[in-house]
Amino acid sequence: MASFFKSLKGEAEELIFKVEESGLFGAGERHREHALLEAASHRFGSFATPCDGNAFKFFVDGMNYMAAVAEAIAGAQESICIADWWFSPQLVSALRNMG
Repeated sequence: MASFFKSLKGEAEELIFKVEESGLFGAGERHREHALLEAASHRFGSFATPCDGNAFKFFVDGMNYMAAVAEAIAGAQESICIADWWFSPQLVSALRNMG
């Protein structure tokens, strides 16, 4: 019985070696390593490169945030990108009051 398990272990190790050598698995790890190397060359270790020519404004306490977003949407000619962690229904109300 012990020789059966020893043989089985040897075959399993050989199969694992063949699978690792095939490159079918582990692609995610290679992608992660590439992403880490790429991020190291970007400012603040970001996944994305800095883009020039973007208009942005910081809202520290959010006091005028909703009005500014409503104005930006109302004045958009083509598209608008909003990077936000919470989008409030109050924005719809502000847009209605503007028009």
